[in-house]
Amino acid sequence: MLVYVWLIATALLLLLAAGQIVATIIYGQRLKHYVPIEVPTPTLPHTLVILSLRGGDEALVDCLDRLAKQDYPRYELRIVVDHPTDPAYEVVKRWLESQPQIVVEVEFLRNPSRNSTLKCSAIRQVLQNLDGTVEAVVFVDADADPYPHWLRDLASPLTLAKVGAVTGNRWYFPDNGSWGDWCRFIYNGLAVPPMDWFELTWGGSLAVRRDVAQSDVFLSTLERSPCEDLAVRRGLKDLNLKLHFNPRVILWNPESTDLSGCFQFIFRQLLWTRLYHPAWTAIFSHAIFTYLLLTCSFLGGLGSLLKSGNSTSNLLLWASLGIYFAAVLFALSYIHRVIRLHILPLQGNAAMPAISPVKWWQIALAALLTLTLYTWAILRARLATRVFWRGIEYQIKLPGDVQIVDYRPFLAQPELAVPITHQKLEVR
Repeated sequence: MLVYVWLIATALLLLLAAGQIVATIIYGQRLKHYVPIEVPTPTLPHTLVILSLRGGDEALVDCLDRLAKQDYPRYELRIVVDHPTDPAYEVVKRWLESQPQIVVEVEFLRNPSRNSTLKCSAIRQVLQNLDGTVEAVVFVDADADPYPHWLRDLASPLTLAKVGAVTGNRWYFPDNGSWGDWCRFIYNGLAVPPMDWFELTWGGSLAVRRDVAQSDVFLSTLERSPCEDLAVRRGLKDLNLKLHFNPRVILWNPESTDLSGCFQFIFRQLLWTRLYHPAWTAIFSHAIFTYLLLTCSFLGGLGSLLKSGNSTSNLLLWASLGIYFAAVLFALSYIHRVIRLHILPLQGNAAMPAISPVKWWQIALAALLTLTLYTWAILRARLATRVFWRGIEYQIKLPGDVQIVDYRPFLAQPELAVPITHQKLEVR
């Protein structure tokens, strides 16, 4: 009887490995053969870029510099700072002294909704007072690293009749590499293809047509939403429009993190998915099934090895575990290579290194740790009733709402500031 159990486990592991390899190749080919949407410069939509800030990210100045130097004819930057005493405000004020050649407006978050995240409240605040000339809105995160034609790549597909939103993605690959770095690299690397298949957006580089952003469905969802992804999804469905994934907008992120930061990152991604996306049940079921299959196969194979030696069924089981593990490493290697050789050079960025033999050993060892972190994170996301993000505690209000428990300014100081506007001629 036990022999049949091991044979079934072997078949399932080989099936998962084959699926991983096939799906990776299909996704890689999609990245390599993507046909960009070419739009004449005069017909590009007038675009407003919204950057919501809470706390001073290390990469904030670099992000602002790159946003101010976009190869785009008509665009403005609206910065929403969480509070006058937020340290990000001082960073923005110093940056404005460099006199960026675009229209920059800075405002503070006013009356945030208790039933959404602060970022959603900031976006909604801007959209409620949108200038009549704006034709598209782009959301960006402070840790993004926009290349010179990033805005053009995001806005161009919006000129297609049935496209209502355009998204990119991120690729974490550290300069050095701690255990937290490699676990995040593995999790994110394996999550990137499903994000495309399940039409999950990334708020760090997300463009939306004006009619979508100004729709009642979009604005009302932002008022009671854990993330802007839900508003985009509902807004597109309401107007019968599509989400367009542009592989050219996959941004390399070399920043470092520790194991705790990695776990919180995975947990938040999964929690937001649970709260708004219909694919949550499939994602959760796949995660638990994979963890149980791998764990039981490993422990069962080890027990059989100690008890009865190298039987044929036991050897097949160990071989299938090795093949599955190799399939995971192949997926990471293949997508990393495609992004490094086919995506980043199009952005003018060829600096991301290949995966060296030393790093492969680190990644291989981190894979087992990632499996444990991911499984624990998805279980916690399934059961979570509260989440902390950027110093704010949110209570989970099912089926898909959050509620701010206690709002406090980020590292508040007693002195106050006033909103500022830096007017410059638009780059043409």
